[in-house]
Amino acid sequence: MSDPDALVSVISVVRRCSVVIAFLFGIRALGEANFWPKAACVVTILCGVALLVLGG
Repeated sequence: MSDPDALVSVISVVRRCSVVIAFLFGIRALGEANFWPKAACVVTILCGVALLVLGG
């Protein structure tokens, strides 16, 4: 983010997609039992990422 030539939309997509990795780790390695409500939130985040990619 400190680079003045960085594209904010690209950085935002990468940061938001890291949520998916943490979510999958929680399900797989930590045995998250109540993951369906959280999955809905992750899908909402991914829809926002798709809008950023398609709009930019």
